[in-house]
Amino acid sequence: MAKNSVTDKDGMDEGSLLNQLQAVARQTRTHIARHLLDTGIYAGQEQIINLLATHKSLSSGEIARALGVRPPTITKSIARLQEQGFVERTKGHEDGRIVRVTLTKAGKKSLTKVSKATKKAEKQVLGKLTSRRQKQLRKALNSMAENLSAREKKVQKKA
Repeated sequence: MAKNSVTDKDGMDEGSLLNQLQAVARQTRTHIARHLLDTGIYAGQEQIINLLATHKSLSSGEIARALGVRPPTITKSIARLQEQGFVERTKGHEDGRIVRVTLTKAGKKSLTKVSKATKKAEKQVLGKLTSRRQKQLRKALNSMAENLSAREKKVQKKA
């Protein structure tokens, strides 16, 4: 710990909470990537696969909003998934200008492996947390997401 750092009642460096959260997120992503290796899907892509499994057909903008990322990031991921044969892009029926993304047969077949890989990684990450602690963590993460969402809405109103 740094000499002049402020600590909380548990002796943790207060300034490090977000750093810890980011570090755990990076490590989690690494674990998910390892578990996904034999699926041919890269970490992050499983979120798109799962989203499309739930919603059948989405535009890249809808996917970006649902995952909280910028459209160019999703466009690259979708292109990679398309090259791998997991998704296809088609023009929308009502509006030909809108491109819809759907799972291919290979994408649908990958769902079981993706689900197993995600569950293995989650079990590893949450291993020593009791179900009560997991529930508390889920609640805390939801609150954090709501805080960020509310802040983003304020910023968008000002723009």
